[in-house]
Amino acid sequence: MIIVDQENLVPNHEIIYRIINSHPFGLDLKNNITTLFISSDKAGPCINFDKETNVSTLYISINDNALENFEYILYHEFSHIVDRTNIAFGYSDEKKNLLSDTEQLCVMELWNVYIDSRLNYYCLFQLGENDKNIYCTINGKLQKAPYSIEGKLLRHISFLASRGIRKSDVLVRDLWSSPEKDRSYDDLIKLIQENIG
Repeated sequence: MIIVDQENLVPNHEIIYRIINSHPFGLDLKNNITTLFISSDKAGPCINFDKETNVSTLYISINDNALENFEYILYHEFSHIVDRTNIAFGYSDEKKNLLSDTEQLCVMELWNVYIDSRLNYYCLFQLGENDKNIYCTINGKLQKAPYSIEGKLLRHISFLASRGIRKSDVLVRDLWSSPEKDRSYDDLIKLIQENIG
């Protein structure tokens, strides 16, 4: 795999090679990426992947590499590629594009919970500075979410509820509490479509 990091956003590329070579969800990850571009984006972190070319772009902000949970962030972003290249997960851009904008956002939110639950199972989930002083709706009131896993779950629940997802509490907590249960992209879509509106 070739890493192209013209802005030197990740000064030590060894951390990326290590995570790709030892990712607990899929050891084939190293064979599924031919080129990794690293690019700055204030809206990051996020990752794109082209299944036709096996080219990926990791978007991070300029100071992300200094965060104490940077390694977790990388594990999380590369987990999206592991899932996308897993036939059993069944991701496709075609399926995504059939969803409304709200459904896409909510499916991604559940997908993030599903990834973090599995990372937590492997003791790789880690809160960081970006999880502090975040406000969300808790029990009908705008409040600062606690700096804890519970606070992180409350933020996911609030996000989904604000977009009209019924039983958002049940959906998030079920995904979090059962990391060993295999889920597919279709499963996540079904959970949203059955509970929206």
